Amino acid sequence: MVREKSLDIYLEEIQDHISHGRFNEALLNIKEAISYFPTHTKLYINCGNLQHYLGLLDDAEKSFKTARELFESKEVLNNLGVVYIDKQMYDSAIDFLEKSLDLDSFYPDALYNLSVCHDRKGNYENTLTYLEKCLDVDNGHLKANMLLFRTCQNTCNWKRLNKLKTKIENLNINGYEHPFLNVSRCDDEKSNYNNATLWHKINYQHNITIQQKELSKNNNKKSVGFICGEMRNHPTFYLIKNMFQYLDKGAFDYYFFTYNHDQEYLNYIEKHLSRVVDINNKSDDQIENVVRKHNLDVLIDLSVHIPHNKMNVVNRKLARKTISYLGFPGSSGSDNYDYIIADRIVIPEDKQNFYTEDVLYLPNIYQINDGMKKYPNNKSSKDDYSLPEEKIILSCFNQSFKIEEDIFKCWIQILKRNENTVLWLLEDNALMKQHVVEYLLEVGLDESRIIFAQRVPREAHIDRLGLSDIVLDTRTYNGHTTTTDAIQSGVPVVTVSGQHFASRVSHSILNSVGLNELVTNNLKDYTEKIHMLINDAEHRLALCKKLKNEQAMKSFYDVKQFTKDFEEAISSVMN
Repeated sequence: MVREKSLDIYLEEIQDHISHGRFNEALLNIKEAISYFPTHTKLYINCGNLQHYLGLLDDAEKSFKTARELFESKEVLNNLGVVYIDKQMYDSAIDFLEKSLDLDSFYPDALYNLSVCHDRKGNYENTLTYLEKCLDVDNGHLKANMLLFRTCQNTCNWKRLNKLKTKIENLNINGYEHPFLNVSRCDDEKSNYNNATLWHKINYQHNITIQQKELSKNNNKKSVGFICGEMRNHPTFYLIKNMFQYLDKGAFDYYFFTYNHDQEYLNYIEKHLSRVVDINNKSDDQIENVVRKHNLDVLIDLSVHIPHNKMNVVNRKLARKTISYLGFPGSSGSDNYDYIIADRIVIPEDKQNFYTEDVLYLPNIYQINDGMKKYPNNKSSKDDYSLPEEKIILSCFNQSFKIEEDIFKCWIQILKRNENTVLWLLEDNALMKQHVVEYLLEVGLDESRIIFAQRVPREAHIDRLGLSDIVLDTRTYNGHTTTTDAIQSGVPVVTVSGQHFASRVSHSILNSVGLNELVTNNLKDYTEKIHMLINDAEHRLALCKKLKNEQAMKSFYDVKQFTKDFEEAISSVMN
């Protein structure tokens, strides 16, 4: 074999392809260079990085392992760890990342990636250990600071959060803060919009326009695809699972593209949709080819900004219209998503300019539910969960990252004013419990005033929820599925309607059942409303009675009508 180009020329060509978005050409060039320079470690590293970026995780793994055989470096071991993180093989990732630290115990990338592994495993003590080591080496490490903030949210470490807020505001985090973190801490829609667009620009923009292709004209029955990575024990599944039986298969060809699923959950969908397509473990190019062959009029992404999402490939415009729905309460930040499905409460008409998408309004509530009444609750008793029989049970089963110090202060006020109450919280993790109890003791309340609920299977969770007297909503990021669960269990929810999508979801749900009286506009009114309900048993019981009145709740449970409204909205954008 005669070599016509030097290694330096190959490297220049590869970089030129990458800088112009010609990733497949770059990969072919790298493989050609490897055939001439089979012992050059840098080529295998570049090959692995590009394969990783393109979603070819198995190929990337092989390339990095070959690079390691040639020369074991901290960078190669770290890269292998990141591949295993993306494959959700966290123990394998930890093994390689620890080997990377054996070569350099102060390597910030490996320290950060180890913290990611432990975060994904829910081991927040170890997450914090590695984050602190990383920040000791590089105090301005943007990703580490972002994850530290999120970890403090998850563990209700409000003292540390208050210090971190100032630090984050002083760091140049533009484009490096994940949109989910941003909407969980900031209820300013303009800031949410700016963050989402910058995030998109940094993470996706360079992989879009070059790969867009023209779709052929569709003269046949209109086709609609859903793409989702949450057909598992996840809120998205529980909300949407009963829609599929009511879809009009005579009017539309429906496809469901699924990844990151559990088979038992997928089996449920397959009962109602015949065209379920497994795209798990496929590269972006492979997914693109699979989806494009169906010549879709509409592709609905249910997993925008969800971990392990497929936005990288959905951004390539795989259908005539691309729609964001349900997964993320905010803008995708991408001009390649044509619409976002909402209602006029979560996105008021005067807020549309804070979305890169056009808003596709449903006539009533935007958030579907499974249409199933969760009462009467006959299986559980207060004694089963160590709840005092004589006390009024105030509950919040929202994830701990949603519980801010300001809202917790309101709960403290309520507990102090009403000795006949206890607060029932989901114990998300051990550190969360520790910090909450410490806070409680510092303000002079006995820890018996809070009872922690363990995670249980969903059926048991729904059953025990009916033991609550009042559900207390969180503020910046409302309960979504949890608020729906409470309504379906016949328990009133008190909320604060906020300034962005994530903080208006409970308002939307309560409005749909005619209970706007439980929607407040500030924390003072929120506290007083809860106090009033505690002390007005008759009113409280009347609310419960209304929530259990089949006629009054008929439209809320009408999944069939919701699906019809949903299809009419989608149809309106197909022409």
